Amino acid sequence: MIIVLSLLFDGWVAKLLLSDVYQILDENRTSNELVSALNDEKTAFEAYMRSMDDERSLAQLDAAITKTKAVLRKFPSDYEKLGELRDLKRWSIENAYEVYSIERDSLIAWAKDNDVSVEKLYQVYDMQDYLIKYSQDLMGLTISTGNDVYTAM
Repeated sequence: MIIVLSLLFDGWVAKLLLSDVYQILDENRTSNELVSALNDEKTAFEAYMRSMDDERSLAQLDAAITKTKAVLRKFPSDYEKLGELRDLKRWSIENAYEVYSIERDSLIAWAKDNDVSVEKLYQVYDMQDYLIKYSQDLMGLTISTGNDVYTAM
């Protein structure tokens, strides 16, 4: 009987450890996906702005935007789960991405019928760099938090 209880207890502990490890890996993957998606979107935007009337580059930009939005939705908006710093970074990225999206879309619409404003173009590039930097910071915090949880096991 003691052996059976011991095996059940060991199985329960292993399940808890594995679920924590899975959560750490999943959070790290999602953070990395965000950095990658934002970089892909920046590359696609640059390619589209160089060509402007290329349907293929517009389709690539649309796909990159869709991917970025999908990754942003993966992040839980749960303060208790993320902690103060990670939740603050997530919130900042989400809000900055909304502002950036408006500016990006406005520039694209304007540029279809007019000359591209270099000032506006570089403003959008700066917003992209800000988003990428913040997503890298979030990834660093996520990895650090995961390491802390893993070390505490």
